[in-house]
Formats: sequence, C-alpha cells, structure tokens
Amino acid sequence: MTILERCEPYIQALEAREMTIRALAEILGCNECYLSRTLSGRLKRAESTTRLRKKQSKLFESRKEMRQRHAFLVKTGLKSLKKGAADARCSERTLRRYIAALT
Repeated sequence: MTILERCEPYIQALEAREMTIRALAEILGCNECYLSRTLSGRLKRAESTTRLRKKQSKLFESRKEMRQRHAFLVKTGLKSLKKGAADARCSERTLRRYIAALT
C-alpha cells in the first residue's frame, strides 16, 4: 500500500485544515517533509502558494519599473539622487545600481 493510498481517508481533513501534515505523519509513521512533498500536488493549498508567487512577481516587476523610471530622471538631471531614492522607495546605493544599468 503506497503512502498516497494510506493518506486517502485524511485528505479532506487536511484540506479543511482540521488536521496538520505533522499529525498525519505521526499517524502514518513517516517523515513530515516527505509527506508534504508527496501530497503537495493533491492538496488544494498548493494553488494558493502559486497565486501568492504570481502576486509577489507582479510586485517585484512594478517596483523594478518604478526604480528604473526614477533612475532615468536622476540620470537626466531632473531629480537629485536623494530625492529619486526617496521617491523610488529604495536606498541611494540601489538607485545608483539602476543608474549604472541604464548606460
């Protein structure tokens, strides 16, 4: 009997968060990390982490675009380095790296 077959009665409890993977691992007598990796495709919780990663990716991209915009304004002399870093919500050192990448 495979680990997935042994977990079948507990899948609904895991999805409803009535039971933790740690508790199930103790019941089945297996490693918690192994069980987590084995069940990651079956549980609906895996979808929420994917959405979270996409959201974080969009946030990263928008910050990058904003910093590039402010770096361009600093390079062209329309803003000071200090003001550009404050507006871009990053350190002056980070903004200098973005300015250097423009050339």
